[in-house]
Amino acid sequence: MFGKLRDECKLYYEVAGGPYEGGMNGRYTFNEYLYEYDPEVIFTLADIQWLKFIPPNKGNRPWVAYFPIDGDHWDDVVWNSILDKCEFPVTYSKFAQEVCKKNGYDNVKMIYHGHDPYIFKPYPMEKVQESINQNFIPRKMDPDAFLVGVVQTVNPRKNWDYWLKIFAEFVKDKDNVIAVLITDPNSQMAYTSRISLRRMIKMLGIHKKVWIPMNYHFWGGYNDLQMAEITNWFRKGCYFTVSGGEGFGLCVAPETMIHTKDGFKPIYKVEIGDKVVGIDGNYHIIEKKVSRKTNKLYKVKTFNESITVSSDHPFYTFSDNKFQWKTPTQLKKGDYICSPIEKRMETISKIDITKYVKCKYNDKYVWLEHGFSPKQKKSISYCIENYHTTKKIVEKARKYLRGELKNVKSEEVKRVASLIKDDVPSPIKYPRYIELDKDFLYFAGWFIAEGSYYKGAFELSLGINDKPYIEKILRFPRKNNISIKVIEKGNRIRIIGSSAIHGRLFNILFGKGARNKKIDPIFFHSKYAMELIVGLILGDGSTKVYECRKQRLITFSTTSLTLVRQLKRLLMSYKIYSSYKKAKDKYRLFISGDFTEILAPLLGLEEYKIDKSKSHTQVKLKDGYFLIPVKKIEKINKAQEVFDIQVKNSHSFVGEFLLLHNSQFQAMCCGAPVVALDYTTPTEFLANGRGYLIKKGDWDIIDGFERPTPDIDDAVEKLNEVYYNREKAQKVAEKGRRWASKITWNSTIPQWVRLFREVAEEIA
Repeated sequence: MFGKLRDECKLYYEVAGGPYEGGMNGRYTFNEYLYEYDPEVIFTLADIQWLKFIPPNKGNRPWVAYFPIDGDHWDDVVWNSILDKCEFPVTYSKFAQEVCKKNGYDNVKMIYHGHDPYIFKPYPMEKVQESINQNFIPRKMDPDAFLVGVVQTVNPRKNWDYWLKIFAEFVKDKDNVIAVLITDPNSQMAYTSRISLRRMIKMLGIHKKVWIPMNYHFWGGYNDLQMAEITNWFRKGCYFTVSGGEGFGLCVAPETMIHTKDGFKPIYKVEIGDKVVGIDGNYHIIEKKVSRKTNKLYKVKTFNESITVSSDHPFYTFSDNKFQWKTPTQLKKGDYICSPIEKRMETISKIDITKYVKCKYNDKYVWLEHGFSPKQKKSISYCIENYHTTKKIVEKARKYLRGELKNVKSEEVKRVASLIKDDVPSPIKYPRYIELDKDFLYFAGWFIAEGSYYKGAFELSLGINDKPYIEKILRFPRKNNISIKVIEKGNRIRIIGSSAIHGRLFNILFGKGARNKKIDPIFFHSKYAMELIVGLILGDGSTKVYECRKQRLITFSTTSLTLVRQLKRLLMSYKIYSSYKKAKDKYRLFISGDFTEILAPLLGLEEYKIDKSKSHTQVKLKDGYFLIPVKKIEKINKAQEVFDIQVKNSHSFVGEFLLLHNSQFQAMCCGAPVVALDYTTPTEFLANGRGYLIKKGDWDIIDGFERPTPDIDDAVEKLNEVYYNREKAQKVAEKGRRWASKITWNSTIPQWVRLFREVAEEIA
């Protein structure tokens, strides 16, 4: 959603932690983000009663709050104090909007939460059953069984005790019914519930008719494609919930490339808290990391890469002229796998040398402390013997002469200093801060390609053909008081810089030795990163023109695998795709086809007209993605450990606390009959024959509020109606599916665009 809003409204956003993060219901996390990013607008997606800390801290910033309401109860103290300070309140449903109006808040808007119609839709049942058998069911289950499914957390307002009692009554005279509970009875939320799920199942004697997946947990969950398969599976029976609260599921998408903010990391090395690039091209925090063993593996080979994944791992693809999710078993040769264009943002504008190199410094300059050198005629021993003083006095006198000691009161120190002042060399001082401007990034590119550091001096070794670039290379060292020598001998040119401080710094930032060359992550998002690319390719690259194909080819060579991957990533952020391969002990990176047109002018290459009719560009750009063609999919017959990560707010993997509040909506989209309590959102979702609504029974105090419980007899009757009249149930489900399928991201985004334009007008 925010990706589209960014494009429509020129909206830049940063994702803060959830309401439980950082202690005090997120207060500390929220205040940290306010301090760090100083946003113009605050947007929250949470139950509004969790957000009591926002009004006192938000200042004059407009607040857009997107929230559910868990019933028609109203907490005057909490809710009024929050909504009085919220400039743009938005609810999930008409029910919640009416509750707000009834309590005096007529300014509350209503926008349904969208879903992805390419994922949550009816699938062929044969394919669904095959996937379920492979990935979810650990024991034999009757394929013709009537399923009663639910996806929700274990907390009091879900009315689990009523759910289980109703199911126990429903299955008394039936042998082929199975309850599928997609939940985590061991989650921390389960311990706050008024019942023990497993204990009650056993007490009711229905443990042989209930299945709870072993690989599901509160902080993890299934990805969206898996959830779509599960809710499709419920078409064999129905989706059944008696929850006393409302919510709306988040439809999310997995990322396919592990690009962290600190560079590339294999998935098994990423850690919770790392930031990775998501499908929207922005960075998102890893919340969970899991692993398992499987023998259902596939190797997917693309134009230049190959990746081994489990059979249920979905890829975001462009095929059949549309974007859609596909598992390896659904992929075919000729499909395109999508890779997002990483969003560029400047992180820092200058480097503090003292953070990298141990040296002496003040507010403006850095220098190295000089000890005794052969140029000094007067050693400490000489001074002690001839000036009748001590070692400590001599050392202080030298520091005083170098400016390292101020306000010296000792007359003895001053006396010795006057005697040795001609013998103490003054240190060479350099600016403490290096500006990440065009000159430094250009120099950095050349240093990575041709530079080294040894014994107090750094050196760039160039060819005679590089002579036209020398003047531009020297701009950085000259601006930073670095003594430079340029030595031309034969067909080689040596640029030698006499600065141990900068040599050590370059070793840290760019790697020591050709095989260890790298680009420090701080440069990935510099607005002048293209200057680094240009210097790098001019230093270790080449260009060729193929007249027969009317094609230009730009190449780059290195012995560092890390460097070639980083260069490829940087180029992709500028919408330039490249490929690389290993040849003997070197890696060669290639840029060809249409992508050379972007880079060639920056390298100073003459204009060359590419014949589009003969273009061999296999990778394409579309809607913010590189479309990379699939070449081959092959099954691997071996067992291997695989890893998954759960990524906050990147819509990559769905956690229970995000998705599972309202899975009846996803079930409707997939064509499953839905049986739900006639309260909050189900009342409007399932109205007019779109589902089966259960009458409200007695009211009870749950979670501190009075909420309705289901009428047990009516609930059993509704389940029997679905069980005994499948033809009618299918018609009801189809009616619900047609209604739910209209509430997509494409239908809700325009409403958000209008809202944020209102916000922008208020700020202006």
